[in-house]
Amino acid sequence: QDEKQQINRLPVVIDVDQPEQVDKRKNVRHSVVFPQSIVPPTDPKDPIYVLDPPTEMARKYKFTLDPFQQKAISALHRGESVLVSAHTSAGKTVIAEYAIALCVSKNQRIVYTSPIKALSNQKYRDLTVTYQENQDLVNGQKASIGLMTGDTTVNRDAQVLVMTTEILRNMLHSGAELLREIGCVVFDEVHYMKNAERGLVWEDVLSLLNSKINFVFLSATIPNSSEFAAWVCHTHQKPIHVVYTEFRPVPLQFYICPIGSQQAFPVYNSDTRVIDQTKVQKAIQALPFQSSHETIQAGKGKLQKRQTSETVISMLRYLVDQNVYPVIVFSFGKAKCEELAVQCTKIPRFQNLITPDQKKMVDSLFGAALLELPEEDRQIKQIVAALQMLKLGIAVHHSGLLPFVKEITEILFQEDLIKIIFVTETFAMGLNLPARCVMFSELKKFDGVEQRYVQSGEFIQMAGRSGRRGLDDQGVVISLFSDAADCQNALQIMQGSAEPLNSAYRLNYGSIVSLLRTEGMSPETTLRRSFLQFQKDFRLPKCEKMLSDLQFQLQFLEKSFPGLQQMIKKLEFEQLLKVKQNQIQMLLSENLLLKQSLFKGKIVEIDVNDQKGLGIVVANVQFGGVDYFDVLVPVYTNISMKQRGAEPVMTLINQKMSVEKVHFQAEVAEVAAANGITISQSQDLDQILFNQKLQVINDFNFNRFDLQEQNIQIVSILFYTLIKQCRENPYLCNSSSVKQFLLENQFQHQQPCIIRVTQSCFKNVSTKHLLKQQDNLSQFADRQQLLKVFENAIEKLLQAKIEVVAKENPQLKGMQLFYGIVEQIDDVVPWKPITDFAQETDIQQIKQLCELQREKPVFCFNNDQKKLLIEGFNLQQKINVITVCSKEQSMVLSKELGNMIQVLHKLNYLEPNGVITEKGKIGCQINAGSELIITELLFKNVLADCTEQQFAGLICSLIGDSFDAEYTLQQDDLEKKQQQLKEIVQNLIKTCSEHDTLIDQYITKVEDAVNDLCAELAYMWAGGASLNDLCDVTKNLFEGNIVRMLRRLVTVLQQIDEATEVWTDQKLNMLCKSTILKVNRGIVKADSLYIIEEQVE
Repeated sequence: QDEKQQINRLPVVIDVDQPEQVDKRKNVRHSVVFPQSIVPPTDPKDPIYVLDPPTEMARKYKFTLDPFQQKAISALHRGESVLVSAHTSAGKTVIAEYAIALCVSKNQRIVYTSPIKALSNQKYRDLTVTYQENQDLVNGQKASIGLMTGDTTVNRDAQVLVMTTEILRNMLHSGAELLREIGCVVFDEVHYMKNAERGLVWEDVLSLLNSKINFVFLSATIPNSSEFAAWVCHTHQKPIHVVYTEFRPVPLQFYICPIGSQQAFPVYNSDTRVIDQTKVQKAIQALPFQSSHETIQAGKGKLQKRQTSETVISMLRYLVDQNVYPVIVFSFGKAKCEELAVQCTKIPRFQNLITPDQKKMVDSLFGAALLELPEEDRQIKQIVAALQMLKLGIAVHHSGLLPFVKEITEILFQEDLIKIIFVTETFAMGLNLPARCVMFSELKKFDGVEQRYVQSGEFIQMAGRSGRRGLDDQGVVISLFSDAADCQNALQIMQGSAEPLNSAYRLNYGSIVSLLRTEGMSPETTLRRSFLQFQKDFRLPKCEKMLSDLQFQLQFLEKSFPGLQQMIKKLEFEQLLKVKQNQIQMLLSENLLLKQSLFKGKIVEIDVNDQKGLGIVVANVQFGGVDYFDVLVPVYTNISMKQRGAEPVMTLINQKMSVEKVHFQAEVAEVAAANGITISQSQDLDQILFNQKLQVINDFNFNRFDLQEQNIQIVSILFYTLIKQCRENPYLCNSSSVKQFLLENQFQHQQPCIIRVTQSCFKNVSTKHLLKQQDNLSQFADRQQLLKVFENAIEKLLQAKIEVVAKENPQLKGMQLFYGIVEQIDDVVPWKPITDFAQETDIQQIKQLCELQREKPVFCFNNDQKKLLIEGFNLQQKINVITVCSKEQSMVLSKELGNMIQVLHKLNYLEPNGVITEKGKIGCQINAGSELIITELLFKNVLADCTEQQFAGLICSLIGDSFDAEYTLQQDDLEKKQQQLKEIVQNLIKTCSEHDTLIDQYITKVEDAVNDLCAELAYMWAGGASLNDLCDVTKNLFEGNIVRMLRRLVTVLQQIDEATEVWTDQKLNMLCKSTILKVNRGIVKADSLYIIEEQVE
């Protein structure tokens, strides 16, 4: 009942009809969202809908405003909030700058927030220049500009304050006085609110801000912009305008380029939005190794890496020859960017990209900037190398760069002194740095969990850097692809729309205590006001409608396929089985007993990444502290293995099962159209019901003999042997289709191949092993001989199984006997009971899996039935998820909140009556990371005899990046302190586990929370070591990562300093102050180049 009342109180979205623009690209969608407390006007000519242009502008423009800009500015003049959703470079900044000018004209204060410090620094510089030179301002407006980023504070009492969202959140929690005077807050790049790490900061801020303040939200195109606006409207009970446009001032032409080729093919345009299939086919045909499958999956390492580099260089050479630059090359990896840039510097054609005069200008600007650094830091290796590269007009830009190098690179790029720049995804995060051309060396990236293709929204954001307004008629976007499948994925990404803005809200201990401490606030209230809760309530009616539609579709499907529900249940069983198998494999991934059983000659079953089959263990090797096993398997590939030695052809690593995110936008539109329902333009956001992770079958292995569409595939030696038996024993099977299969299938071309796998890739370990095995397998003949011995062993086991099945089932003949063997094929090899390797706690789960395996169904369908079954299964999966979603309890995360509050009571952060203890007051002031662990560390007396170096190391080990986890500490005194810290973390993990929660969402074991290498680096830095010394500690460390980590350390130390200021024992506070002085020095303390002319507080 409460839930229905809550839904009845939801805002109302009114779509306003807009006139068709002469240039249809400039069409605007305008909606007004009203809270339930306000009755929307019924007259379509009401001023709130019409939004007449203001009679007097707060700022003049030398150009004609675009329609979406006019609408947004008119809304601001009415004193109402606005959300502007538009493409990169469409001109959203104009609206933000106008909001600032409007506040200045009214003598109001305004806050401009951005998601990253670099964007805040750049915006601070831009605004400072604007208000110093009075450009286009009415009546000679003047305003003071301030900056607050955590690293730097400039003029905190300014009328216009630029800051990161985190700083604003901290000010709201502390009840900062200056917030009482604010008239407007601008949220730039608000689509980053869906970031899993930092999204909750935005939600906290928007929940805590005073409802009298006006808001300006600037976002990339998001399909559910009205939903987000409705949440803000609901939270603050005031109308908000949504102005949405697909307008792109400079249209984009998209090209695809086959890796290994030297030609790019135009296939898509942002205006026409139609794929040129003829050009696509020509591009695929241009793949140099398409027919021979030479770009094998195993060889994608060195072979594809070299080919990708050569193709990038070749395309850059062509672009430079055609004067199509500057060029931004996106490559997802810091090292990849560096390697490509270094290769470019060695090519004569790229050594004269800029003129001698421009080289002098680079030298001059770089030299002037260098004077802002302490003299001892001017010879840091990265700085010296950057100058040499920049003088060629070539640069890199990624998170591993020093802030100094990153900022001087941005400044030189803006001055058109950089012609080719190799960047990672962070370059697209709001920085105003457009180019003539954008190139993608790849479209896959590692997101911290898995290797995946970039999402369409991410691609659009990056590709949007192409095309400079007023300079280019068209932007050029080039995407490289490696094979036909890669090409199709690239096309789907190009055509796709941005992902919806979904809440990333999560609870943390610091914010819970802060909310309990803040008068008039509580964690429960904040949860109810969260975007996460609102999305659940807002989408529930749509969930119910979708549920009804899906059930109708499934019922219709059942009429064409009797027994469909029974088969769907069997498929759901298969999915459950996969999940259980994956869980078991993860449990056994580090099992010592299993490792000891994997000796040379052991018969094993591999199951990972669509590669399945039996093999023989031939070696055990170790890299980076990880055990790998070399396994000889029969494979199908058109590439000859004769020239390969005993080195593995490929390495397979089993990662946790990834599941597909499924959005229902297309399905909703389709269902609506089929039922004659018209969906208003504001409902595009509602069409995406929720961002749930589903297990959806895209294909199912109904035919065990189907060839996999891969360049190298493990052959099932069991089926190979069974087919041989069919050929030699006609009584077993005389089917003509099997005979045809014998002539054409992969088994005719199998070759011995050595692959390298981790322990988690083993599904089963046999009780059998080969007695005789050669030590040296470098010769192809030796590997072939071992495979023959293996085949003979399997043949004997299979023959025994055939005899048993034939004896037990004398009625089975021919194909029936063949299928009888197929049903028991997994039992041919005797497997060691998996419980022999398991810990006692895992045995119950393993027994459940064994029960499931005994019930495993066998499918035999024709293609039409297969399609119907897959469609029905997908429908049922969606129905299941929607049903669960609809039945969830009213308040999201309520159970987790209760568990976390129990932990806070157990750890003495809260009195039994809920009053905050001294420990709790300290803990809630530390919000830069690991607040629970740091607070425990402060209260456990570990720091009583700490030196500054040890203190810096301990704290840094908790907040640093995930550097080399296998690093061994070199400092004995630090190691003892680190061990005490690890004991604290272990106890915290245990306490949280007892209450069914975690310290933090990514911490399940001590190693997730404590990093010894970070501790070592901070220890050395606090002891006076140079940055070059730190980089020499271990390979693959970038200077920028270290400096960013040390700056974060300073922030945390400052928070500890403030928190312990009131302690009776001032020894810890004094230690904190002296440690800050030792850490906050040199390059770590250096100011941003964007603010070096200002007085820093």
